[in-house]
Amino acid sequence: MNKTLKTILFILAFIVVFLAGIFSAYFVIPWIIFSQISTSNIVGNVPDVKNFDQFLQRDLNKYFSEKFGKEVEAKYELLRQGPTQTGVAFPKYYAWVILYSNNEELEQGAVRIAAIDKEVFDVTDYINVKEIKSDPTGIYNIFPSSVCDKINEKIKALQ
Repeated sequence: MNKTLKTILFILAFIVVFLAGIFSAYFVIPWIIFSQISTSNIVGNVPDVKNFDQFLQRDLNKYFSEKFGKEVEAKYELLRQGPTQTGVAFPKYYAWVILYSNNEELEQGAVRIAAIDKEVFDVTDYINVKEIKSDPTGIYNIFPSSVCDKINEKIKALQ
């Protein structure tokens, strides 16, 4: 192998190593850091399994009782198992709720709920069946599309 070819191969190898370093610094390392932040955000905010249902039920009942100005019981079904984590925001859950007062159904709808400090769930969005039917595309501004598919299944089942 002549000296010129060795020099070219050495330069190409240097460029490849240099570009790999840049790729790692700008993409791989931030991804690793971000994924650990996301995981710690879930662990730091989602209640333990033994408390999850109790806390969610309590906070849904409280939210809807305040919203309707009377005692409301919310029966819920999670539309996605496990939390959804986006950036450093609180982990979110999505549920279908059926609301009752004095054993009579008030309405049904979909909720987005944030888990906070392992002790509280905060309803960030609620959209009832009537609102979903009047603007079927509106749910896509609030919920992930896979959750919207499940919401649409619930709406079809009601018809």
